Amino acid sequence: MSIWTPMWDKVLESNPISDAIALDLDYRNDRYRALDSGVLVEKPWADIVNNYSAPAGRTYFDSAGVLQTAAANTPIRAYDPATGEFLGNQIWGSYSNLHEDSQTYSRNITFEQGVISTVLPTGGINGTPCLELKTDTTSSNHRKASGNISVVAGSYVFSFALKEGLSRYAQFLVSNTGNWGGLPGCTAKIDCRTGAVLLGTSLSLVVPVIDLGDGWFEYHLRATSAGSTVSGVSFGPTPSPSFVNNVESYTGTGNESLLVTNVSMHAGDSWQPHVVTDTTPVTVAAENQIIDGSVFSDIWNESGVSIFAKVRSNYNSDASMILSAGTAFDNWVALRRLRGSSPLNYPDAVVTPVGGGSPAAFSASTAVAASLENIAFSIKDSEFAYFARNGSVSTTPPFIPGMPTVTQMELGFRAFGTPYHLNGYIERLVIFNRALPPSLLQRPTA
Repeated sequence: MSIWTPMWDKVLESNPISDAIALDLDYRNDRYRALDSGVLVEKPWADIVNNYSAPAGRTYFDSAGVLQTAAANTPIRAYDPATGEFLGNQIWGSYSNLHEDSQTYSRNITFEQGVISTVLPTGGINGTPCLELKTDTTSSNHRKASGNISVVAGSYVFSFALKEGLSRYAQFLVSNTGNWGGLPGCTAKIDCRTGAVLLGTSLSLVVPVIDLGDGWFEYHLRATSAGSTVSGVSFGPTPSPSFVNNVESYTGTGNESLLVTNVSMHAGDSWQPHVVTDTTPVTVAAENQIIDGSVFSDIWNESGVSIFAKVRSNYNSDASMILSAGTAFDNWVALRRLRGSSPLNYPDAVVTPVGGGSPAAFSASTAVAASLENIAFSIKDSEFAYFARNGSVSTTPPFIPGMPTVTQMELGFRAFGTPYHLNGYIERLVIFNRALPPSLLQRPTA
């Protein structure tokens, strides 16, 4: 049980809090409640989030750390594969994999030098396929298998999982090296036994190395393409744990090897869930969760509301939406996280009163992008607005807002303008049908 739950228990036992709950989406305990004709009723999730669309092909890790693929229109309850920690309801915008064969990488190999590639049908993670790269016995060579994909100028993220074979160390290289900052900057040396990685100056880790168990480690590296070209990634076993002459050349014995799977490449600078591919690149469409109609009208009070969220947003760009109520910029209430200095974010609330004007943001201090945040926002029509984050409450809002008139609520995205999906996880979301004072915002967010 998380530390969130006992605090919530204490808060919910006290009036007027307990009488004011209009919506409670408790993903950790898989329990969902909403007001129905004035009575708080436990319901199936789909009866509350009543306007929902999600594509097939979304992936997530279950409680056992196994990569799963969700069916269409099925909400995801995701876990951290390394720790088993429950993360929440996974909500993402569109994401893709430019590689054609994520598990065995074999369809993408356009050049082999000094290695022999073999598909192992059950040698991968939890018995899935993978690719073995094993040296031949030719004279000194850069030992690698390379795949090439058309790219344009901009950031790309390269993701892959490696396991020690007959060699402890592996070499990763972004091919067409001059486009990626040259050698040795676009090279990484990896210790497949411990997961440790030594990065060239043109590469950076998007997220920490992930221990998937059974000797597998997953890596997510960022690099910047200088322009339009054909490029990709190379893998090869190496006898050295450090940079030697930029990339490693040596005479193979036939007894150096490593295992590769979960190969992915996408434009952008953010982490994303893995996209399984088989024969062609795949793009997974965005997920949209909306509460509207009579369900929304039962839970929303136009005179004032309070919104509580326990949320993680995952290295997103620009802005990520936790909750958005409204369908236009001049009529909008939202909780969101904004991009600060990469990879930092800060959460805030925004409200635009009826009639337009610049949105007023109630901002919190900077936080690590993927960190767990307890966030709350309370607004009362033409009287006050307060924002709280992790026990700290802003008591000096910049203006006294008029309460926008809204007819629906989007969870994890915005329905107008640029969608700005959450790209993260909601562990719990609670809405009260009244505006709570600062003292009652502080307690559950502490």
